[in-house]
Amino acid sequence: GLVSIPVTVRPMDGSNISGGDFGLTDESGTVKFPSLPTGEYIISAGNAAASFLASTEAGFGSLQKSHVRITEGSGLQKIEMALQQGATFKVQVTDPEGNLLSGVHMHYLDAEGQALNILSFKGTNSKGVAEMTGLPAGPGIILVRHPQLGSKEIEVNLKAGESAKQRVQLDRGTVVYVSVTDANGAPQSGVLATALDRRGSPISYLWSQEETQATNAAFFSGGEQKLGPLPDGDYLIHLYRPGNPPVRHPLTVKGEREMHLSLPYSVE
Repeated sequence: GLVSIPVTVRPMDGSNISGGDFGLTDESGTVKFPSLPTGEYIISAGNAAASFLASTEAGFGSLQKSHVRITEGSGLQKIEMALQQGATFKVQVTDPEGNLLSGVHMHYLDAEGQALNILSFKGTNSKGVAEMTGLPAGPGIILVRHPQLGSKEIEVNLKAGESAKQRVQLDRGTVVYVSVTDANGAPQSGVLATALDRRGSPISYLWSQEETQATNAAFFSGGEQKLGPLPDGDYLIHLYRPGNPPVRHPLTVKGEREMHLSLPYSVE
């Protein structure tokens, strides 16, 4: 068993304002998450899964398992995850005009587009450079995103214990602002808005540290919630209040700089 390894458990549809449940493994390599509601979950283990819990020691990589089904009365489920040596990926990012771009954050996605790390604390520096360590070996996706400008997905096939690097040019995206209302158009607080892409991945459920603070403030006050920037395409806006079923609204993004939506949330 590996001690003090960060582990996260979160719903696959991004319906948790805090990003899921977090813990560190004990002396036997175990961490327990009791009383999970019914649903499908992602379990992520390793330093790259929750950098705010990670130790400074390098070495082991990370691992993620999706579609872990929790049903009512299912009892104790045991999930085993074996970590191998981690991989490293470095990027140098430019804007669409080719200028080096600071403040771009990196996220690792699995082959289904589900994020290993939903929160990034440190973006690219003044030379447009950032690096992630402790990544899983094998096929995956590196997503680089600027909170206002756009994003880019890079397909990778990483090797344990090795480093890779790539120069990346961002694609412009659309920043979508969602106001959640009741049937009469009055603002509603306590409802989380998330954009699900064609893969069913909550692609808007990725933040810098500053964005998490703004999202939490909007969630509790009933203000506009920022989603994206989103690439062009079709989405489902998933509105969720804890303890109630979600409400979904279709959305098509076609190159706008910004979109402001007022979407009703009503559960009968």
